[in-house]
Amino acid sequence: QVSEDEPVSTLKHLVSEKLNVPVRQQRLLFKGKALADGKRLSDYSVGPNSKLNLVVKPLEKVLLEESAARRLVEAPPPPTPAWQLISKVLACHFSAADASRVLDQLQRDYERSLNRLTLDDIERLA
Repeated sequence: QVSEDEPVSTLKHLVSEKLNVPVRQQRLLFKGKALADGKRLSDYSVGPNSKLNLVVKPLEKVLLEESAARRLVEAPPPPTPAWQLISKVLACHFSAADASRVLDQLQRDYERSLNRLTLDDIERLA
């Protein structure tokens, strides 16, 4: 048992110790939704009697995901035309420094929103 205020990563480390499943191969699910390492259990309304599912990813898949992530970090993609257009619009209404800060925040919010999409959300959008 762990506290509701514990991060998901702490629970994964406990699972690793108890079940000998490496953290990087674990995916914890609650009500069908994958739990993100950086969040707390309480963020998902995981309570004292909640049941979580553990999915063990094959090592080959984990290695492929990690190498793909490294490639993305090493070579960031060029800005998309949409971001360039938004940048031009912001430049008309803000100083250069403010426009840059607004664009950076907008991009962070956009990425956060995309990362929070569930399969149900994507199906509804399709």
